[in-house]
Amino acid sequence: MMIQEAFKYHGVDKGEILNIGPKYQSLLRQLGNIKELDIKRKIKTSTTADFDTLERLNEMAKGFSDPQISTVYVDLKKYHVKSITVPTQLRDSLLANAIDQKNSCVHVLSKNKQIPFVVDAIDNKTNMQVQLGTLNNF
Repeated sequence: MMIQEAFKYHGVDKGEILNIGPKYQSLLRQLGNIKELDIKRKIKTSTTADFDTLERLNEMAKGFSDPQISTVYVDLKKYHVKSITVPTQLRDSLLANAIDQKNSCVHVLSKNKQIPFVVDAIDNKTNMQVQLGTLNNF
């Protein structure tokens, strides 16, 4: 029902849901749940709170001869990860993202090149929202 309403909202009378292979499901799930916002330097950005498992990210990375994985380190004892933000221009390059509990970081798998991103997190002590990482090299 919700999917049909979404099709109507976007002006598509009859939407067809395609059953795609697992290789691309992660990307479509994330792109479907990305919202756009503007941050400090007016870089158009997109944010997603959907995360893959680390196993899924590693499985997808095996499909590339030179997987492009960007990493932002996060003290997972101090912060609770809520989402990641990437430049909107690069969101189509985003293939998967995952929280790595063992190495205290967030990984992003992308195509063609590594992409800059920030981790949106909540400080466990102050309950304040913080951003870790950078979009400066965009």
